[in-house]
Amino acid sequence: MLGWLGKWAGSKGMGKVPSLEGLSIADARQAILNAGFILGTETPTSSGANESNNNKGKNRNDTNQLLDYETVIDWEYYTYTAPPFFPFFPPFFPFFPPFFPYFTTTTTTTISTTPAPIEAWYASGCCNGSVIHGSSVSSSSNALDALDAACAGGTVTNATVVYGTSYPSVNCTTTSTTTTTTAAPTTTTTTQNCTPVYSYSEYRAACGATVAIYVNPCTGAESYTCPAPPFFPPFFPTFTPTTAATTAATTAATTAATTTQASGACSESNCPSLYCFCMDNACYC
Repeated sequence: MLGWLGKWAGSKGMGKVPSLEGLSIADARQAILNAGFILGTETPTSSGANESNNNKGKNRNDTNQLLDYETVIDWEYYTYTAPPFFPFFPPFFPFFPPFFPYFTTTTTTTISTTPAPIEAWYASGCCNGSVIHGSSVSSSSNALDALDAACAGGTVTNATVVYGTSYPSVNCTTTSTTTTTTAAPTTTTTTQNCTPVYSYSEYRAACGATVAIYVNPCTGAESYTCPAPPFFPPFFPTFTPTTAATTAATTAATTAATTTQASGACSESNCPSLYCFCMDNACYC
């Protein structure tokens, strides 16, 4: 067995294991070679790896210890893999405001008018068993002629003519050739009053107010009048000149401050009202 001297004689020398922590891969290799060792296996490791030491050397457990030159040095370097990124997209909930349909209400007002009856000659008769009519505003004969025309060439029976506002009634179940005529009044003048009369009150947009509605009894036509806008007469202020002496006499009885009027001079304080002013030694109000 060799003693210590024999071991020393067969030794090539010893070197210190370099620190590889934080060195790039190329720098770590060079540090091992510079220390007199032989490059061994390079192993990537994720233990202790992070973004800052990615692809950089990791210290051996025997760092800074003495080993024989040309010893094969196996070493590790860090490899860092970033964790997967899962972006977060908050859920989207679209908002649809409620819809409330709007329905307009239209009010239609129908005004029915019945024309006034007209006084004339009215004839009724029978034509082949059916009741026919004819009328005229001029004479009874014209009313009978209209009755004959209504029968279209046939024979009119039970002809009756009256003056009034409606047709007379006839019975066409019996046959008669007698014509009964009621004479018109010798002097009859009928004039219908067509003056519009008040009917009701209602809002009219043209006037911007509720107005009285008048209706023509003959035609049924409506009419109304919008109220006139209020009248404001123009204002023209009147200025009456007042001499300083008159002003002094008026104001002397009420205040001692107006005693300066004795000199005949006019000032703003000497005028009897806030609505007066001085000009040419006179107060104008």
